Amino acid sequence: MSDVKIEEPHEKTGDTVAPENKEKEAELAEIHRKESTNCQASKLLLNWGALFFLTLVSILRGDGKAPSIVGLTSYTMGDWVALVILALGLVGLTVVAIKGVLLPESAAK
Repeated sequence: MSDVKIEEPHEKTGDTVAPENKEKEAELAEIHRKESTNCQASKLLLNWGALFFLTLVSILRGDGKAPSIVGLTSYTMGDWVALVILALGLVGLTVVAIKGVLLPESAAK
């Protein structure tokens, strides 16, 4: 008789849920609650990081007509270095987003 599983009705659907699945269901409900809001700090910080890189490189590169505030002019080595720094920074943020945010969230589901 010890191997008989007691099932209780699901609170929303009325379906029965095995006791061992209750914990997993509670975890999924918590993940859903967190993801149903616009205030997801880890994802917002990645967006702000990308905006920071874009703004920084825009200031460093200037408008192309006159030298920037650090003396860079268009199509010079410094201008291209700033562009490469932007690209590497954004690739780095993408790697952090995948490995640090998306994969752990996906594994939890």
